[in-house]
Amino acid sequence: IAPPSLRGELWWLVVPTVASAALGGAVLTAGVVGVSALGQRARTVGAVFIAGLVIMAGVTEGLAESGYPLWGYVSPERDLRTVVDWLLQVGNQSVAAAVMPGRPPSNASPIGSLIGLLAWTAAGLGALTWRIQREVRRG
Repeated sequence: IAPPSLRGELWWLVVPTVASAALGGAVLTAGVVGVSALGQRARTVGAVFIAGLVIMAGVTEGLAESGYPLWGYVSPERDLRTVVDWLLQVGNQSVAAAVMPGRPPSNASPIGSLIGLLAWTAAGLGALTWRIQREVRRG
């Protein structure tokens, strides 16, 4: 899609972009699967999980901006935004910063955000593992 003159300059974006997409996909998938494993009606619980994430993102964003910055690490959306900014090295000199001057704020620590995302993923996979073990024990 990019003109041949720009292709060489854009290759550095491939690895961080794919890594960010994989991380975001893992967090959402593990969360939905984990919550579905806990509920009896998997589709309903999965839809409620996504709605809950959207609502929680708004609440935690508001709390983080109101002087409670640790709440920003509870929001997977804000954590992912922080990690993506860190991987892509978004700064004042970047194209993204020039195109989007009103970018939403992110967390102060990208490592803390990465830990938060990994915790969300682990919680979802842990719930799935718990449910599988419970069903196997029932026989």
